[in-house]
Amino acid sequence: MFLKDNKKGFTLVELLVVISIISLLASFSIVSLGQARVKARNANRLGEMNNVRKALQLYYDNNLEYPIVACSIDGSDNDWSGGNYQGATNDCYNDLSDYLEPYIRKMPSDPFGRGDFEYRYVSNGSVFRIFFKLEETQGVGEPDYIEGK
Repeated sequence: MFLKDNKKGFTLVELLVVISIISLLASFSIVSLGQARVKARNANRLGEMNNVRKALQLYYDNNLEYPIVACSIDGSDNDWSGGNYQGATNDCYNDLSDYLEPYIRKMPSDPFGRGDFEYRYVSNGSVFRIFFKLEETQGVGEPDYIEGK
């Protein structure tokens, strides 16, 4: 006579295969979630910089020049040289809040609060540039910037 095997359940190998498949799928979702967060922070930075650009344009419409803060370069062609990143400082950007108060409620700041992605401003009165770094381009060449003329 044949005995009927009444074992119910999964074997150890089956359980290990299922667990490995689930962990593989979880790792893919975590990686793509991290990339989505980076893209969201970059989009936030770009949006904030466009708001500052609009506020600077409104300031220009009322005053016929962009703010020249105490730490900005004096505007001569030799010194300003197109408004380079080294000529701009985070202090210049922070000083903009006094000039742009009627046009923008609060100046955007580094989303991490660490200073890694600080914003920098330089102007000679007729042209401005605001420099910023996006996460995906961190450490590669010059930072991105927006400008107004």
